[in-house]
Amino acid sequence: MGSQGKRFRRWLLLSTGVLFITPLACTDFAFRSLTTPLGTDTPGSRGIFSMSIFNRTPYRAIFTLGVFNIYDQETEPIVFQFADGTQGSAILEANTSVGPQVLNCDRTVGIGSPQLLQAFRNIRPPEFNEAAMIEGVAFSNAPIDEPLGVLPTVGTAEGINIFLGPEFPCGSELWIFLEEDDSASGGFRISYLVATPP
Repeated sequence: MGSQGKRFRRWLLLSTGVLFITPLACTDFAFRSLTTPLGTDTPGSRGIFSMSIFNRTPYRAIFTLGVFNIYDQETEPIVFQFADGTQGSAILEANTSVGPQVLNCDRTVGIGSPQLLQAFRNIRPPEFNEAAMIEGVAFSNAPIDEPLGVLPTVGTAEGINIFLGPEFPCGSELWIFLEEDDSASGGFRISYLVATPP
């Protein structure tokens, strides 16, 4: 990431923060999240951002990740699932990464959050991986071709939401890290880094 960092003006290292904010919450955070432009001045159009995921653990990660509007559960999310490579899922093994993936901006990026999972279920997807439909992230050290290969044999990380506006802007690069953390209840955590363009 050193070479990537040269192209950006500033770095913001952010650990797990606010998990959910209700649409009626009367705070500056909520106002910015609701009113931040989606990246362009053209009505109905969207800006873009890029996202990469880094599994910094020695275990396979099982989870659902997506870009969605937390304030409108009827809007179709963009969803990625990581499990055992079946039913449309990808595989994120130990000490590997995926991305960068360029995506349209929306109000929220969710990693294993209950709001993301509900938005995904609301659209009644024709195919999805049930093992990845868990809150948070599961970590497994079992062989991938065994049932335990998609279960949390070594621990879990709490799911999070990352909000457009107060936590990342359109046009940015978002790096999501899965890491071991002995102080966390499940032994793991999700953190993220935002790089904004000059």
